[in-house]
Amino acid sequence: MTPDSIYVGMVTTKLSSAGANLESQEFKTNVEDWAQRCLETLSAANVDLRFNAIGFDTPYSLWQIYQNQTEEVWSGVNVPHMLLHDLLIRMNKPQSLLFVGGLNVQMSLLPLAPKEVFDGLKDTQISFMNDAGLFMFEKTLKNMHEQTSFGYSVYDRSEIVSEISEKFDMIAVNAWDVSYDPELIKALVGNLNTNGVLVISQTNNTSGIYNSFYKWNPWYGLHGALLEAQGTSYHLPLFYGTTIFVKN
Repeated sequence: MTPDSIYVGMVTTKLSSAGANLESQEFKTNVEDWAQRCLETLSAANVDLRFNAIGFDTPYSLWQIYQNQTEEVWSGVNVPHMLLHDLLIRMNKPQSLLFVGGLNVQMSLLPLAPKEVFDGLKDTQISFMNDAGLFMFEKTLKNMHEQTSFGYSVYDRSEIVSEISEKFDMIAVNAWDVSYDPELIKALVGNLNTNGVLVISQTNNTSGIYNSFYKWNPWYGLHGALLEAQGTSYHLPLFYGTTIFVKN
């Protein structure tokens, strides 16, 4: 993320009324406090061995960024990235939404916003896939705020893959949770309603895939699977990158 792109993000936030709302200091504090609790949970459980072994773990690194954000990072990176997800929710008004990866997904930061800042999911039935992200939600965020005190359904991966009877208007997931799992990508598409929307965050490797020296795209298989699916896919390069799939 270059200084120029952060400046673009800050201008984007200031020129959008939705950006002015999401820039809320209370919202920022909620995200920072949640990230701190996530890091403390991992530290207490001594399960951050992947980070120690290879020097990088994406959710862990995001929590490190979220726990103490400068105004530039908040207004120039995170808020403008959430603007797209705010727009998708307001336009689609999903009655049902499945989170894969818990609240690590960029869209899923929105439930941390006070209701006067964002209430686009107030009438939406939330579901989670049973995974580490759900564990972190229940451990660090469930019932912590009025807006995170909601009922929800939980589905095992095996249920999602075999396709459950309930279909979803929207599914939100991060690229790293599906990029090497074509079976799950296919299943998520299969579990969408007609005109349902699959929103995949973090699909440009922090803008790295657009450089001429980039030799390998870790998300190539993900996008290839969506190109073959029955629907229309869109890759949007802004900030961390978002790929959207609309089912026929």
